[in-house]
Amino acid sequence: MSWRPPKGLDPEVRALCVAMNRLPGIATVESCSGHGKTSFCIWFHVTDFTKRGLLTLARSTCPRYYSTPFEIKLNHGDLVHSQVAFLLEGPKGSRSFRGAERLAAIIMDHVRDRGPGYNILYDRASPSVRNSIPEGFEYSNEARKNLRKRGKEAAIELRKRGARDPSLKARVAAVVRAGRSER
Repeated sequence: MSWRPPKGLDPEVRALCVAMNRLPGIATVESCSGHGKTSFCIWFHVTDFTKRGLLTLARSTCPRYYSTPFEIKLNHGDLVHSQVAFLLEGPKGSRSFRGAERLAAIIMDHVRDRGPGYNILYDRASPSVRNSIPEGFEYSNEARKNLRKRGKEAAIELRKRGARDPSLKARVAAVVRAGRSER
């Protein structure tokens, strides 16, 4: 059964709440856009730590990989009966509203396995990287480690190896450009 947004959900948090609830092991429990006066907040529980949902959300909010204004904290909700929960928090105002749309898109790219580079949710290179590899191409052990680390590093390795193959070079360049446009 898929999660459905409750009535009265702030429109600014809707897309992000939907995306977060699509991550395995994540369940949102409270939210508030802040209405331009206070912080943007979404409280959530981790229902299964063996799933990769929390790791995917953490990577998606990490400034080393993506430019979003959010942080994950440990917090309690605003309701009297609230439990300790995780809190996804952003600054007050329109920066968070735009950032929420971007973060929702990043999460959904991971869920749908269609973003550039490495997909942390599925622990593999994304289709854009996998499709750029010619049939019969064998990775060295070092290249495999790079692929697991980050799709970007794998594209660099492919660029080095494909420098003599013009069609491979063009495909790798397209993957690298796609990765840059995500940042």
